[in-house]
Amino acid sequence: MAELLAAGACAETITGRVYDQTGGVVSGARVVLLEDFQKVTETKSGETGEFRFDGLKPAKYQVQIKQSWFQIFQQLVPLQENQKAEVHAVLEVARAASEVTINAEALPGVPPPSGAVQTRRAGGSVQGLKRLSGRMPAFPEAARKRGASGSVVLYSTVKADGAVGDITVLESPDPDLEKEAREASKTWKFEPMKLNGQPVECGYVSVFHFRYR
Repeated sequence: MAELLAAGACAETITGRVYDQTGGVVSGARVVLLEDFQKVTETKSGETGEFRFDGLKPAKYQVQIKQSWFQIFQQLVPLQENQKAEVHAVLEVARAASEVTINAEALPGVPPPSGAVQTRRAGGSVQGLKRLSGRMPAFPEAARKRGASGSVVLYSTVKADGAVGDITVLESPDPDLEKEAREASKTWKFEPMKLNGQPVECGYVSVFHFRYR
């Protein structure tokens, strides 16, 4: 099993925050850190959805988050020397399901089903998103005059036609920076996610860092 390095041996860190689809923070979620499919350590998200793993060695990690009534979130995090990685986890509501059996007496003369196995189409082939067009955000002059800076984190829906749909603000340090990030995101056009060759809708997290040189 992979192990954490001794305290102070290196500065590699993974931090993050857990949200739901509405942008609300999720506390108490189980956050597991894995390396080569083996658990390294685990924690729970705090009151503001935050979690943190310190003292890690450079490696390819997987962050796995579990919470009741939500789908399992997983993200690969390659961590290099002296690097701090950040994860913005958005939990999708789990699929609801029910199963009902309706019984009836067989009619005379009607043969029972043959039990033949149905032919099923092969699936599971996924092609990722590719951004095709749209402008990048500019630094708003009003924000510059106030010295505002920071990162805006958005969670949006990319529709099956590649257009950006609903946008939820997960983090924002300033209203002008947030507005500019949202307006730029609305102009983006993607080659959509494809499942078995068919375009499908998917969620998309975008992070915009507004900084000064």
